[in-house]
Amino acid sequence: IHKNIINLFERIINYYNADVIVVCQNAFQDDNERIEYFKDKAVHVHIYDKPDPLTYFGKNTCLHNISHEGGDWNKFGCLQIYINMLEMNNVILKHNLDYDYYLMFRTDSHILFDLPPIDIFKEAPPSVYGFYTEYWKDAGNLGGQYIHKNYINTYLSAPYTYIKDTNNFKILNQKHLFKSLNTLYFKDISLNWIPNIIVLQEVLFILAFEAVGININKI
Repeated sequence: IHKNIINLFERIINYYNADVIVVCQNAFQDDNERIEYFKDKAVHVHIYDKPDPLTYFGKNTCLHNISHEGGDWNKFGCLQIYINMLEMNNVILKHNLDYDYYLMFRTDSHILFDLPPIDIFKEAPPSVYGFYTEYWKDAGNLGGQYIHKNYINTYLSAPYTYIKDTNNFKILNQKHLFKSLNTLYFKDISLNWIPNIIVLQEVLFILAFEAVGININKI
């Protein structure tokens, strides 16, 4: 964030005249300094300690253990992402933060090109829009960057909801070939070169979003 803050303001925040909602976990000694960057634009700030995922998700879920593998959906760091999404959703609901679109970008994304002008979203049908590129598609895209208000609560709670549903235990805790997963995203992608693996974080996003009827439209 220290290296990228100017880019984020120029390419996203000022470009769209956007407000900022900060929901983050205590992580570094200079957390307050990082959050200070957004003080003039932040409409709400919520900082909290990393919870124990097994306690946060509770009993009788698909989460029976925390993985130490690098990319599995139930790695500690991945679980904190799903938790933070739900915390964001709770903040939006609790404080009635009502916006036409919610923009979600990684804070280390150094934007190299002009993003779509705001007028496009006045004409485009309400949806969830994301950047889908050839060099991302084999691993799976992480989701949408522009989420319309009609979808924001369902979108942010989808991973948590999917993991809580024990009907998904088999698909999350057994090894699969990507091509055998019943998703629209993987329908037309040839991934025969990938071995049998447990579902990765990116794939969990796809499964969770599609389970609640969210299919991300391409920008």
